[in-house]
Amino acid sequence: MQLLLDLIYPSRCAACDQLCSQNAAFCVTCARALEPIEGGCRFCALPSPGNLCLSCLVRPPSYKRARSMFAFGGPLADAIRRFKFGRMPALGRTLASLLREDEELTDKEALERRLIVPVPLHYRRLRQREFNPASLLVLAAPLTGIRAFDALSRVRDTPPQTALSGRARQNNVRDAFVGRRDRVRGRSVLLIDDVMTTGATVEACTRALRQAGAIEVSVLTMARAVP
Repeated sequence: MQLLLDLIYPSRCAACDQLCSQNAAFCVTCARALEPIEGGCRFCALPSPGNLCLSCLVRPPSYKRARSMFAFGGPLADAIRRFKFGRMPALGRTLASLLREDEELTDKEALERRLIVPVPLHYRRLRQREFNPASLLVLAAPLTGIRAFDALSRVRDTPPQTALSGRARQNNVRDAFVGRRDRVRGRSVLLIDDVMTTGATVEACTRALRQAGAIEVSVLTMARAVP
């Protein structure tokens, strides 16, 4: 049956739509163009010779760690844009397969108890887009934990971050999120988003979750914008 389905509905590359191997996110050409981030800073996920960059050493973020799988650009950027802005929510299942965690996270019992939370959209933006990309990633990602789509909400409809500088991004999302105390108090949280750019959004989300009682927050994204 699976062979028949593969023939009828062959896998296609998330970036260029060419045929690719079954269950693969990208064709061979696009896969070769991906840039994995190896040994990134544990806080900001940027490539770093050590596990902590100078910027985070001077001013560490509120979250415990951040992990991004690839540098944002090339075929991955194309795929994410198709997913988010091309009204192709089905790509969420394909791209979610890219979300992987560090092998050092081996405490199975702790992982099973933690909450997996998507970065939320404001209801107006959600109504326009019709789906939250981060929520679809949470639904499909091969991660261990309790999916919690109501643990964090966006209470201010902020302008898009795309054209803003780092400081402007921080101001834009300050106090834009609220965590539900009855959901997150005393829990470890894994915050999921598609791309981490300056870290302003995940920092604002982390502060809201910590204010609601989360004991720690980690961040996992598919891509990291690398200066």
